[in-house]
Amino acid sequence: MPAMELKYPVGLISNTNAKKVRKTIVDSKDLHKLLGGDKYCLLRDTSSLEELKKVVSEFRDKNIQIILSNGGDGTHQKLISTLIHNFRDYSPYIIPLKSGTMNMLSKNLGLDISPYKVARWIKTLIEQKAKAKVVQKHILEIKSDALKKNKYGFVFIAGCGYKLLNLYYSYPEGGKRAAAKTIVSSMGAWLTKDPLARSIYTYTPSKTTIDSNEYNFPYLITVASTLEKLVLGFSPFAVKSKKDGFFFMIDGEPMRKNYRFTKFFKPFPDDEWKPKRLVSKGKTLHLEVSGGFSIDGEIVNIDGKAKLEVVLGPKINFISPVIQK
Repeated sequence: MPAMELKYPVGLISNTNAKKVRKTIVDSKDLHKLLGGDKYCLLRDTSSLEELKKVVSEFRDKNIQIILSNGGDGTHQKLISTLIHNFRDYSPYIIPLKSGTMNMLSKNLGLDISPYKVARWIKTLIEQKAKAKVVQKHILEIKSDALKKNKYGFVFIAGCGYKLLNLYYSYPEGGKRAAAKTIVSSMGAWLTKDPLARSIYTYTPSKTTIDSNEYNFPYLITVASTLEKLVLGFSPFAVKSKKDGFFFMIDGEPMRKNYRFTKFFKPFPDDEWKPKRLVSKGKTLHLEVSGGFSIDGEIVNIDGKAKLEVVLGPKINFISPVIQK
């Protein structure tokens, strides 16, 4: 998409439930002041999906074209899901701020900086009548009879990744330190045959279909994403694959191979198709999950086992300071 000129007023939605990042809470009122106050910025704090829906409706009625989302990946996902489920006729340009526990979306858009710096950048662009780069990214759509309605997000994780996130959220400090602690402590406990660690690193039996290709082996972890860089720079995908669709990695190799965690930081950009390890891109993914899954760091629990379908959802408009490849 071509560059566009940003104009006042802009909208600022802040999730009052967003968790701390680096032990610092991003103050929505300070962001509001940086963006020019009431005359130029509509600040709306939300704490529920119903409040968020009302705010989006208000922004649509007032023709707000730029929305800054103050929170983490879960906050941005809820905003985008609200737009998809309830406001298909409204497609604002979103600027996701790095203000939550998980900040993968902002990282992939070149916004892995202080939200205050982003606010100053937006203000400068508007005042100088400069052109902003518009980036479109597909969001994933997750379908299942076990869900009340389809889920949307940029990063889908099932298997031990879903269980590790549950452990991660049990550590109050959050951030990279908690992520590293989760991995190291759980894998160390697995060596000592700790029951909790063993339950995390169990394999999920699944009949899996990628586009028209069928597989039948239990997986330890499955990741699907339209983003290349995940938590801690975790990027197991074939990032230079020219195939259409979203990235995926399905790993069912023996635990002795998975204990070398560096294998998940993909050193080479090639597709990797082994009997029990698949890394590439695809347009559809059918699989079975046990207990639930994660979407953009948010936990979705399911009773027992369920069949899921992951496909490309709509394209979302973002404002980014970098040119996307």
